[in-house]
Amino acid sequence: MEQGTHVELLQRGNSFYRRLHLIQQSTVREQVLTEEPQRKQQQLTKSAPTSPTKLTKRDIKALARPERKLLAFGLAASVIVGLGGPLLGVLISEMVADMAQQHTAFLETFDARSLVQTLRPLAMRYGLFLSAGAAVIVVSQSIQLFCLDAAAERVASHLRDLHFSSLLAQPLPYFEQYNTNELVESLATQASTASLVVGRVQGYKLQIFCTLTATFIVAFWRGSWMLALVLLAALPLLLIGHTIHNLQRLKTTNTQNATEEAVEIHVNEALRNRRAVVILGLENSWCFSFDALLQRPLQAIRRQDHLEAVGRGFGAVVTVATCALSCWLGGVLVHYGDATLQELLRSLVVVIVSAESLGLAVAWLARVDGALQAGASIFATRDAAIVISGSNEVSVSDGERDPMPQSPMLRGSVAFHNVRFAHSSQPSSIVLKDLSFRVAAGQTVALCGPRGSGMSTIFALIEGFYDLASKSGNSGRVMLDGVDIRTLDVSWLRAQVSFVGSEPTLFLGTIAENIAYGMAAPPTLDMIISAAEVAHAHAFISRLPEGYGTRVGGKLQLTPSQRQRIALARTVLQDTRLLLLDEPTRSLGTESEKIAVQQALDTVVAQRVRRTTVIATHPSESATVRNADLIYVIQDGQVVDQGTHSELFQNQDGVYARLLRESAWSAAASSSYTASLNTT
Repeated sequence: MEQGTHVELLQRGNSFYRRLHLIQQSTVREQVLTEEPQRKQQQLTKSAPTSPTKLTKRDIKALARPERKLLAFGLAASVIVGLGGPLLGVLISEMVADMAQQHTAFLETFDARSLVQTLRPLAMRYGLFLSAGAAVIVVSQSIQLFCLDAAAERVASHLRDLHFSSLLAQPLPYFEQYNTNELVESLATQASTASLVVGRVQGYKLQIFCTLTATFIVAFWRGSWMLALVLLAALPLLLIGHTIHNLQRLKTTNTQNATEEAVEIHVNEALRNRRAVVILGLENSWCFSFDALLQRPLQAIRRQDHLEAVGRGFGAVVTVATCALSCWLGGVLVHYGDATLQELLRSLVVVIVSAESLGLAVAWLARVDGALQAGASIFATRDAAIVISGSNEVSVSDGERDPMPQSPMLRGSVAFHNVRFAHSSQPSSIVLKDLSFRVAAGQTVALCGPRGSGMSTIFALIEGFYDLASKSGNSGRVMLDGVDIRTLDVSWLRAQVSFVGSEPTLFLGTIAENIAYGMAAPPTLDMIISAAEVAHAHAFISRLPEGYGTRVGGKLQLTPSQRQRIALARTVLQDTRLLLLDEPTRSLGTESEKIAVQQALDTVVAQRVRRTTVIATHPSESATVRNADLIYVIQDGQVVDQGTHSELFQNQDGVYARLLRESAWSAAASSSYTASLNTT
């Protein structure tokens, strides 16, 4: 057809090669416009949101109120456990002192029979007391942990529901700021972490208070106050050893959990992209990286184990040294008559026993700060959520919204008035520039233009995903039936709108369930079948192994055309007054798929006369554009032309006609290339 170098062919004014080059440049520009914001968005993506504040006492009380019965039992058991250690110490000291007295009496008389007769009932009595005390502590601690953990788990479930519903209620700019994987991880972990402030932490606080109070009373009132001062001075050292040991054990557990999460993500990524891994020969590389993930935490765990051993050893040394010092000082006090053996043992044993139980409780209290921050993050997410119908949650930033009368008689007119909009992730790039247009109720209107012109953003504004007043620099109004959509209830607004994108979303479940999603009341199977027939989906669904009961996903692989028609059937069943179609045929590969979806589109658009339909697409992508009542040509976020298909096509210098010509040239080039391959 033509031959020459690149420069020679470009210099020919009307050459076929030059036309193809212009089309390619146009496509590249559109790709840059579409992908550049996404790339910068990924660069600007942050981790999961955190709050600089912490939970207040009022928030904690509000969380604990529904579980007050469980918490009451758990806290009562915490009091018993807290008092149990010092009381057992008193029993042990009394037992040792009594037996020491009997041994002293034996040394004076050497009457072994009398000693045995005296010690036997004494040992039985103290044995019963100690057994009963141990049983009470075991039962109380079981009740304590069960009640507090059960209450914490219920609070965690409530917080997880609150967190998830708050995430769903966030506007789109929220997800432009935060990484989705981090949000999912925070949803999985923050609720459990925050629930600690209601569960064991409260119980351990009360337990520590009771233990310290009882220890002070016994050591100073029933023991030797001079020895008690020395022991209490050593108490922090005893606590340090036990606390280091327990903290390092918790850190080791957290490190192991983090490693398991990283390994799980790595394995899922490898298995999900198994074909690409095999084709590229990356099996060994993925195995090496898997090994690296397993080896990475070993050093941290080894260091934590060493610190745990140091903590345990330090605690043992301090305990033995404290006992030795106490015995020496106690001997001196007893020798000079400043204390009795019973007072000495009471002070010594009570402090040692109490320090052991306090160590575990103090280690748990070290997690309070993280729990408070996790809870504050969940509440901050809730407070930032937009208003949802049926809830009392109101956006802190947006203030109170005026409720819109939720009349079922929506007409469906849409109007944009001088809308200026930029995404929060890229404020310097203006997507819509003083955009104004109007769609009358019942009309079929097409928004046409090159990709990257902001048409998807227009749909997001209509659906209330962006708020023009939430960011400085954005301005204008989006009206529905003459009412600013910012004053409408968001849930009611979205119930009036049906949306079908270029890549429809199907959820795990049956085909019937996917068609019925979004309905306020469960539809009958006949209603689902009728909707599928209108969307030209009934024929292929009936041929599936289980018909409408066939589950989506797994072994079932639907074609893009079939997925699109199921999504169209969903919109038919919803029967809303406003239908938004965002490039519905863009992702379809073969011509037969486009024809099948186009027939379904024509039927759906014509199915209800009073429905307002807005379709955003390239002029050549959908035949629905040619039958539209009105076409708005949008370029660089502005309306540059408007009219019917015939009117716009006659203007050969216009953007609409140019896009059609470029599309025709591209199709001709593709056909010519295919023909040349067949000839070869």
